[in-house]
Amino acid sequence: MERTETQVLERCLKILTRLIASREVRVSELYTLFERKVSRRTLERDLQRLSAANVPLIDRPGSGNERIWMLQEPLKSAVPSLLGAEEITAVLLLDELSKTVQHTPFANGVKRLQERLRTSLPVDAIQQWHDRDHSTFLLLQNGSIDYRTHTTKIDTFLTAISKTQRVLIKYRKPASEKASTMTLNPYLVLLFAEALYAVAFSERHQKFLTLPFHRMLSLELLEERFKRDPDFRSDSLLANRIGLIGGPEHKPEQIELKFTLPVSDTIRERIWHPSQTISDEGNGAIILRFQVAVTKELVAWVLRWQRFCEVLAPTSLREQVIDALDATRTIYRK
Repeated sequence: MERTETQVLERCLKILTRLIASREVRVSELYTLFERKVSRRTLERDLQRLSAANVPLIDRPGSGNERIWMLQEPLKSAVPSLLGAEEITAVLLLDELSKTVQHTPFANGVKRLQERLRTSLPVDAIQQWHDRDHSTFLLLQNGSIDYRTHTTKIDTFLTAISKTQRVLIKYRKPASEKASTMTLNPYLVLLFAEALYAVAFSERHQKFLTLPFHRMLSLELLEERFKRDPDFRSDSLLANRIGLIGGPEHKPEQIELKFTLPVSDTIRERIWHPSQTISDEGNGAIILRFQVAVTKELVAWVLRWQRFCEVLAPTSLREQVIDALDATRTIYRK
């Protein structure tokens, strides 16, 4: 099939999907749907092609000289609307979430999915929710990463996962002048705090490592295969952590934190860890308890709440918070 014929077929299928979702279309709407890259006259001929191919279409006069095309009964009533209110909300959220993966191997796939979903949106949803003059959702990202120079590494890592092939990663830790080279078994890609991480198992250290792609100097696909652990579960990987830092050497402990107003209301409203419990202490104060490892990320999370959070237990966490506060005071006293 020639490319031109394929393009015609793709357009006609997209128009048919729109008709099924919206029940009726105007050429001006299709013109917008195809991002003004297909002429109105061509779209008019596509509708005529569908009608000539025994698709039960009828048309009637609209405003001005424009005609309205719709599906005839019984097809019109037999096919349900493809997307409802919940699905439309999901499409809108996807529009914002797609910004997180821009400049990555996922970007083109997300864009194609968005185009397919928009094709299935009812006309009134497009008019109501996709107005160019305003947005329905806004997801803020603090310090997002530009992945344009890292896409090859991400794509290679994904290939390695699908083929269960080992990878050779050259990686430099923060504040370290020397890079290390590791042979790892790739398991999954993790999105955390607007950054993408490679989760891989180190046979040498017998533990999983979580490495940000933007700190890798290189990533090479090896011919050597590995056997994936059938008992691996992604949800258990971070089970005993607040954040990413952790491993077998970081054992969970009973954490007890006292929060006061106004922060206590924010803490009460959210699930910070599956093991958490919250008890009221009166005067708006609460105690949050959960089982996680004491790590630098947990210390940073506690410090985030400033004077409205007090560590009650364990003593090791309380001492680390005090040390961090003392070091900060020393800096500012200078």
